[in-house]
Parts: sequence; C-alpha cells; structure tokens
Amino acid sequence: KEVLVVSAERTARRMRKNLRTFGAHGSDKRVPMRAFASLAQLIAWVKSQGCRVVGVEIDDSAVSCFSPEAWPVRPTCLLPG
Repeated sequence: KEVLVVSAERTARRMRKNLRTFGAHGSDKRVPMRAFASLAQLIAWVKSQGCRVVGVEIDDSAVSCFSPEAWPVRPTCLLPG
C-alpha cells in the first residue's frame, strides 16, 4: 500500500518536500509514496499492477461507500475527485 502522486517534481525527495500534508502530524514520513509525471502514467501503472481504478465523487448517482458493491475483492486504487 502506498500513496500515488502526480507531480511535476523530478525526484521523489523534491516531491515529498513540496507535497502539502496538513494535519499528518509527521505520519506522512512513514507512508510510502510514488510519483508520476502525469495522471495518464499513474493510471497505466495502476492497471498494470492488476488494480481497479475507482473515482471517489459526491454525486447523486454515486454508490455509497458503505455499500458492499463499493469495495471489490481485488486491489483497488481510490482516486479522489
């Protein structure tokens, strides 16, 4: 499990330095992160790992997070909108 980030930074170290994690109380330093240059690259990598991409939105047609259908058995990447 890790946090995937779209970032213009060229190195993971610079990405971490410039990423704002308000309220993390230092826990952000213990979370593995992977940076991608574009959203398309991030999604391609996630799919190549066998993960399903799920968009998280507030919408009248959205499935409730508490519904069993919302959480599949296979690995899932949550993409907040």
